[in-house]
Amino acid sequence: MVFLMAVIAGASMTERMEGRFLKSRIKLRFDEDWKVQSGNVSGAQATAFSDAAWTTTNVPHDFAITLVRPTNNDPAAIGWYRKHFTLPAEFAGKKVVVQFDGIYHDSKVYLNGTQVGGQQYGYISFTCDLTPYLNATGDNVLAVFADDQTVRNSRWYSGCGIYRHAWLIATDKVYVRNWGTAVTTSVAAAGAQIRVLTDVVNDLTTSQTRTVETTIYDEGGSALQTVSTPITVNASSTDSCVQTLSLALCKLWSLSTPVRYYAYTQLLSGTTPTDDYVTPFGIRELKYTAGTGFTLNGVSTKFKGVCMHENLVPAGGAVPDMMWERCIKEIKQSGCTSIRTSHNPYTSEFLDICDQVG
Repeated sequence: MVFLMAVIAGASMTERMEGRFLKSRIKLRFDEDWKVQSGNVSGAQATAFSDAAWTTTNVPHDFAITLVRPTNNDPAAIGWYRKHFTLPAEFAGKKVVVQFDGIYHDSKVYLNGTQVGGQQYGYISFTCDLTPYLNATGDNVLAVFADDQTVRNSRWYSGCGIYRHAWLIATDKVYVRNWGTAVTTSVAAAGAQIRVLTDVVNDLTTSQTRTVETTIYDEGGSALQTVSTPITVNASSTDSCVQTLSLALCKLWSLSTPVRYYAYTQLLSGTTPTDDYVTPFGIRELKYTAGTGFTLNGVSTKFKGVCMHENLVPAGGAVPDMMWERCIKEIKQSGCTSIRTSHNPYTSEFLDICDQVG
């Protein structure tokens, strides 16, 4: 099996950003070499089940288009995915999770025959902790069941299956919670105040003390400000750290100048880095008043936009990142300033592209 690292050619904007910053956390694209079969196949979660006759594919993948070929908007389909993999040596002793950015829908996830998670809602990311059930050496089998037949809940075409990216992530047992940072900014004449909230999880059975070190970088890779804060997290608990930094002469994000900064957070055990996380953000002032309407950085701004669903022809629900990038850039070039994402949360890659192109 081949893992594609975040620095590979053709990587998404999100991958390139994480590949640029992450040093302790290991995040690998988990899209390649899945087996897929439509229908409710009995026993497909079992490790010994033979999937040799199944179709080999990569995800993101929409099995409603590739296998079922529905004749109307509602696929009403059901199916299974299976993936064999060997744990990379550098994952030894770490917490290991699989992250799915979207499975449509009502999914159940199994590792080596044991259910490790799932998600009924089809439009959000979720993780499953694989650590207790992994084979440190030898074969592992990840099986995913997707059911868009038992409960059908869209009047538009939804697609079916693992239609967004999948990731294999390894961290220390004390780590920044996935999606566990929040960056807020306030703009003043002297610059900007940046507030960074970081959730730290301790999966160990004893209390742990770490240092949360956050550095703000600009797009050119220059470190602008750093703050370090000690935190003690009780056994099997999560605690939050709030840090405030100041930036003078900062550049504001706008539609014409979509400047972004990056909050790079490291956890240190003594002086040893043990986990890290990166959060992109823009500095901007949004206001709405009855007299003026909406203003961006003090400038009256109109929302000129389009309404879109999360699928594109001919990809169905499994839209490649490059298609979204081209689509968003062409929409902006047409004079639009906004997109109404109907009617569900979109991928992080979609949002990242919107941020980057303004």
